[in-house]
Amino acid sequence: MTDAVRTFLADRLDIEHQVAAKALEDPSFAAELRQDPRGALETLLGCELPDTLTVRIVEQGSTEILAAVPAPEEDALSEDELASAAGGLTRGLTGAPSGGGMVQDMMNQNRQMLTLQQSIQMESRRYRLLSNALSAAHQSASNSIRNMK
Repeated sequence: MTDAVRTFLADRLDIEHQVAAKALEDPSFAAELRQDPRGALETLLGCELPDTLTVRIVEQGSTEILAAVPAPEEDALSEDELASAAGGLTRGLTGAPSGGGMVQDMMNQNRQMLTLQQSIQMESRRYRLLSNALSAAHQSASNSIRNMK
């Protein structure tokens, strides 16, 4: 995953959080989201969205969790290309990797670091998801209490 894609995903999560918070606070904004999602989002963000961007709003019930899964990158490197780029390894005529044991060790360390990094990112996403869910539940309960007063 490229840095640009990571930045886009992080920004998208921030935008989703802003939309959810605003929709919980402001019923008229929630109604506008249902009728004109693109217009409501453009108003909230204060900018025009590109025509190539699809805006889809899904209402999440209190007993469900929605997760957006990014589509695979079309220009992602193959495993062979990734191994070659990561370790500086080249393939000989037989197709077997050429290079010394040190290069292989570096590749293994790179793979371990990438695996660890992915695990940490997944844990961070889980934490953020639970935090957002608990925050939404708290806001909903607070609003219910305020409405009873």
